[in-house]
Amino acid sequence: MSRVLPEADLAAIFGVLVVVHGDLHAEQLDPDLTAHLIRRLSEHGPLPAGASPGELNALLGDLCQRLHWAMGVGEDYPEPSPRVVTYQLGMPDEEAAGAVARQLSADGGTVTTVPSSASSWLVEATFPDLVPSAGHRHRTDYVTMLAEQHGGSYLGCGS
Repeated sequence: MSRVLPEADLAAIFGVLVVVHGDLHAEQLDPDLTAHLIRRLSEHGPLPAGASPGELNALLGDLCQRLHWAMGVGEDYPEPSPRVVTYQLGMPDEEAAGAVARQLSADGGTVTTVPSSASSWLVEATFPDLVPSAGHRHRTDYVTMLAEQHGGSYLGCGS
């Protein structure tokens, strides 16, 4: 038999979940707490054994969306978020965008390029680098360096 929690309890649980998710995403959550959460959610929850902090972070993001839905926001039950990160680079021209896109594609990324103004281009490259992870930090450093080598800049990332 399921029961409905009072709205104030849902809001409090949501607040705790958002803080933990945000701190983990910002790599400010205590590593021991992160490991404890991974163990708990692997043994008694939806995470696979040996899950990474990035996989925990993705799950926490999904749980935030689903709890928000349970609180009455949105119509459809939220599906799991994609387990990828898309890096965005601003490039000065089509030639530079093409060179960067070819390299990122050769590195295994799914890459798109689009003009963002009359003289600049946006390159988006998607990789399975979950935040937080050493892979994500290395990839961020790499795409930043690659963009700068071709006269562009790293603009940020998202899932």
